Amino acid sequence: MDVRVSVKQLLVAIACLSLLACSKPSQQDGPLSAGQHPEFLAWVEHAVASANDEPSRATAQRLPHIAAALSNLDRQVLEQELDVDFKPHNPMLEDGREGLLKVAGAGSAPRGGAPNLLAGTAHILVEGELALIHRVGRMGPLQSINFDLLRFAENGRLAEHWSFLQPMEAGFLDNMLFSLVVPRPLDLIPTANSGSTDLWSDLPPYSAKIRQTGAQVQLNKLLVAEYLDQLYAGADVDWLVERFLAENYTLHVSGIEPGREAYRMVLSRAIRRKDAARQEISLAQNDLVWVLSRMQEIREADVPEVASTDLFRVRDGQIVEQWRVVQPSPRFSRNQNGLF
Repeated sequence: MDVRVSVKQLLVAIACLSLLACSKPSQQDGPLSAGQHPEFLAWVEHAVASANDEPSRATAQRLPHIAAALSNLDRQVLEQELDVDFKPHNPMLEDGREGLLKVAGAGSAPRGGAPNLLAGTAHILVEGELALIHRVGRMGPLQSINFDLLRFAENGRLAEHWSFLQPMEAGFLDNMLFSLVVPRPLDLIPTANSGSTDLWSDLPPYSAKIRQTGAQVQLNKLLVAEYLDQLYAGADVDWLVERFLAENYTLHVSGIEPGREAYRMVLSRAIRRKDAARQEISLAQNDLVWVLSRMQEIREADVPEVASTDLFRVRDGQIVEQWRVVQPSPRFSRNQNGLF
C-alpha cells in the first residue's frame, strides 16, 4: 500500500519522535504506582485471567511492576529488571541498558517526559513474551495515542521496548478514539456495582472485554494477517471490504469517517504498491490482534520508511474495529535499533 502522508502529518510525527525521550518525572507528583490507575489494573487482571498459556500469564503479571519502573525511571528497579541485552527503540536513547539507566534518576536528561505507561489505558493484550499497552498519552499540552510494546527475556527481565505515538488532532473525539477520552465505561467489564450504562446505549456493541480460547485467538490472528496481505497486494476493494470488514466496522483514524463505506472510498482512491509493506511483529489475545508493519520508503516523495501499527478487534470472523498509529523512521538516532 502506498503511504501518501501529508507534509503536515510527517512533521507532526517526526516532532513526536523528538519528544519521545525519557526524563525524570516531576518530583512533586511523587512516584507513580499501578494502584493509582484502576483501569490499567483492570486490563492486567483481564490479561492474566484470560491468558491461554503460562508464558503469557507470566508476562501479564510482570506488567504493573515494569510499567511503574519505566514511568518513574526508577534506576534502582531498572538495574534489576532490564536484561543484560536490553534494546531500546527510542531514538533519543543510547543503545543498551546503559542508555536508559543513564537518564534514570538523572538530574538532567534528554528533553521530553518519561512516558506514563499506567495512565489512559484503552487496551492491554499479551502473547508469550510480548505485551502491548494501548493508551492515551501526553506530549506536553497535547494528548497522544500510544502503542507501547514490551518484550521480556526468558529470565523475566525486560529485553526490548518500543513506543509508537501520534498526537490527537482536532476531530478525534468525534470518532470516539479511546474509551477514556470522555468518561464512559466503554472498555470495562460490567459489574453489579458499575452503575447504569444507559448513557452509552448508542455506542457500538464491541466494548466489553471477552475471553476466547487459544484456537479462536489464532483464527483471529490468521484472519488479520490475510486481510493485510490482501490489502497490501492490491486485492479488489469491494471483495476486501465485504470479506473482512463487518457492516458496522469502525476505523479510529483522524480525518477519516469511522464507517465501512467511508473506508471503502478511501481504499478505492489509494495507490497500493505491491509488496510495499511487510508484517514484522504480531500478537493477539481474545478478540484483539495487533500488528506492526514495515512500510517501504517512497523516495520520490521523500517519505522515509514508515512503521504502521494497527490494533484490530475481530468478532464472528470479521474485523469490527481498527485503531492505527503511523510513525516514520527517525532521520537521526542515538542508537541503531530503528523502529523494528
